[in-house]
Amino acid sequence: MTRIEELWNALEFISGTGGLDETTIRHLLPVLEEELNARKARRIAYLLKCSGIKRIKRLADFDWTADPGLLRGKFMAFVNSP
Repeated sequence: MTRIEELWNALEFISGTGGLDETTIRHLLPVLEEELNARKARRIAYLLKCSGIKRIKRLADFDWTADPGLLRGKFMAFVNSP
């Protein structure tokens, strides 16, 4: 059981959101979203630490002149496609 599930049960929200009024939901959702974002950030930091990667290289840092055969426009179109 995750910490959020423990809190949910401790606060007696066991019945789901059906028993909550609109104001409570509006106040609770940002807290849960912030917790989710913090967990994602911790997970990424942990995985990067475990991977041994010293530096993250972004596409903006890529030296496109190193290989003239690479077609930057096509590559970026592929990266940005859904």
